[in-house]
Amino acid sequence: MQHDIKLPPEQRRNYKHAIDGFVRVIKEDGAAKLFSGASTASTRGGMMTIGQLSFYDQIKLTLLGTGLFNDNISTHFTASASAGAISTFLTQPLDVLKTRLMNAKPGEYKSVFDCIRVTSKGGPLAFYKGFFARSDQGDAYDHTGVPVL
Repeated sequence: MQHDIKLPPEQRRNYKHAIDGFVRVIKEDGAAKLFSGASTASTRGGMMTIGQLSFYDQIKLTLLGTGLFNDNISTHFTASASAGAISTFLTQPLDVLKTRLMNAKPGEYKSVFDCIRVTSKGGPLAFYKGFFARSDQGDAYDHTGVPVL
């Protein structure tokens, strides 16, 4: 549905609302289209969880072990921001793939692996396209519990 606005006016589906979009996608493109990008989105969710939870604990323990930090808000904030930055770094390639798959025209990619192959033609940095913009959106700070205004 979000991709509809990117199409030329004569090709837009002009969904009336979310349920209309849901029903029409199933009728016109098949139920499988509802799940385009789902594998990369699920993998991204797992990597985000690993990046935030495991790195947060490890970084916090390391900071406390230096003797320079006490168990206070600054230690938790530093560990949270660091874990968020690491998780953003871990998940950025999956976000690039997910976005490409979700915005792809029918038949543009044969599989997730085909999308990886095509993206890799742009070099390793192609998987980190938009990294700094994404970290500015708050992903690196999501784990801190501090509202981003």
